[in-house]
Amino acid sequence: MKKIITTFVFALLVSFQSHSQDTITTLRPSITLDTFAVCVGSVIDVPFYSTGQFTAGNVYTAQLSDSAGDFNTYSIIGTFATTNTFDSTLGSLPGSVSGNIADVPDGCNYYIRVISSHPSTTGAVYGPFCIQHCDILPNNGENIHLCLTPNTVGIDTPIYIQIHTWDSVQTYNPGNQFKVELLDTINFSPVGALGALGSVTASHDTTLMLTIPPLVTLQAMGISPGSYYMRIVATEDIYPDSSLSSLIRFTLGAPADNPPATLLYDYSTFALLTSDTICNTETIFFEPNPFNSISEYVWTSAQLNGSPLNQQTMAVLLTGFTGDFIWTLQEINYGCPGPVSAPDTLIVKGPPNVTIIGPHYVCLGDTNYFYVPFESDTYYSFTSQHGLIIDSLNDTVIIRFDTLGTYVISVLAVNTCGASTNVISVVVEMPPTAYIYDSIVLNNTVYFFDTVTITGNSYYWQFGDNSGNSSKNPVHVYPGPGTYNVSLTVTNQCGTETYYLIVVITPYGIPNISSDSYVNISPNPNIGNFTLKYSQLSILNSQFIIKDVLGRTVYTHNINGAEGKETIDVSDLSNGVYFYQLSNLKETIRGKFVKE
Repeated sequence: MKKIITTFVFALLVSFQSHSQDTITTLRPSITLDTFAVCVGSVIDVPFYSTGQFTAGNVYTAQLSDSAGDFNTYSIIGTFATTNTFDSTLGSLPGSVSGNIADVPDGCNYYIRVISSHPSTTGAVYGPFCIQHCDILPNNGENIHLCLTPNTVGIDTPIYIQIHTWDSVQTYNPGNQFKVELLDTINFSPVGALGALGSVTASHDTTLMLTIPPLVTLQAMGISPGSYYMRIVATEDIYPDSSLSSLIRFTLGAPADNPPATLLYDYSTFALLTSDTICNTETIFFEPNPFNSISEYVWTSAQLNGSPLNQQTMAVLLTGFTGDFIWTLQEINYGCPGPVSAPDTLIVKGPPNVTIIGPHYVCLGDTNYFYVPFESDTYYSFTSQHGLIIDSLNDTVIIRFDTLGTYVISVLAVNTCGASTNVISVVVEMPPTAYIYDSIVLNNTVYFFDTVTITGNSYYWQFGDNSGNSSKNPVHVYPGPGTYNVSLTVTNQCGTETYYLIVVITPYGIPNISSDSYVNISPNPNIGNFTLKYSQLSILNSQFIIKDVLGRTVYTHNINGAEGKETIDVSDLSNGVYFYQLSNLKETIRGKFVKE
């Protein structure tokens, strides 16, 4: 199968010489191959090639000399602008400038040359050749562009024929016919029979019906879709050298009636793809089917930056892209658009996506799900440091965490396009615990401190006087002496716990803090000697501990009696605030006192 690869390379490196002088060579226009002089107003294509270094933005201009062959006064035929820089080390650049022959005097000493603007270069000339005014003007001098769509239906379109456009010398005899002639733009040879596309019998201005048959019939006449020169030829006139009209351009397009499909090849081997699923490490070659070498094709896809791509074939580098590559295809035959194909899809896969989805904080003893996005035909394997894998199914794993700490979960996934790995860290936490100890200053101000070992994400205090606070260690001023029910609620990823406390503000501004069991120190404040009173529920096998404000144990006393009170002597302690706790197997009661 023939493959045509579109490329933007002009030529191969053929020389290591330094840049030669910039030159332009003007070649012979095909319309000068005619045995008759070129008609004023005719379309003309001026071929050339340039050698040297021509920069982007350069404009080539075709100039027509005066009738004496002098370029001091000249007419402009047309211009051709370039968009790329051309370097002479790559060879010669062919080109063509199109336009029309200006209204100049009849003569046979005309020359044509092509010049450039960047750099300013004057090309070698072509000539001499003859120009004359012709009697016939077809279609008001306007080019004709027709589309055979559908191919099975012909086209009839009238064109106006005007005579005596220069003078009234020419005479057309009775029985004269004006016939349509097509000419090849390269060698100026006739295409199809004279009058094949239309003729009319007349000796005056008239209208000719240009008749384009269906494509099969047209091709049987030796005419294919394409771009041609067209003129009107008179069959019965007195002066044969003026029997031809000026040239206009005739373009006929005939895209296929059915939209093209697409053949897909591996670009490295040109093997035809047998699956619509590929890996994104490949380059894919797209070819229309059927393929018409004289047509352009419009590839439209969101993956092509959203812009249609006009070229015959297409190579797409898929590196880094995953997902559905969707495109449509349309044939453009000599400027005539055909039907657009239905969207076609190529599934592009890469190595598996191993983004692990699951909690980054879990609770001790919890069972949690972790997973990655599922892909078919993919092997998955999970591992967990310390976590116990309960079950694993494709892209999902179920893990129970029985140990506190920070651990790693990893996944390996493998498909036909490669292997991927990923890890996440998981912190295993305990549910929160809440506990309060406090400090006191006069004027009813209490400093509350949270002493939990499992920190929370949020804290909320209720002070028992219809006010609250969300700080971890708030300072609260009570309105006056009284008994207040205080609570601290601590929350983290594993839940919520609330601790309750009773705060009693005495008239002296010293709070006594206790739980529901009765414990009391008096006097408070004291000088280091006080009586510890307690209920019988808290007495047996209890331990009385005193700590300073830094949490250091400064006094310990075992309570084994049943008197309901103890005399405590801590006169050797420094003055300040101290915290106590009375603990047994059932409960712990905490409070504070001040030594003065």
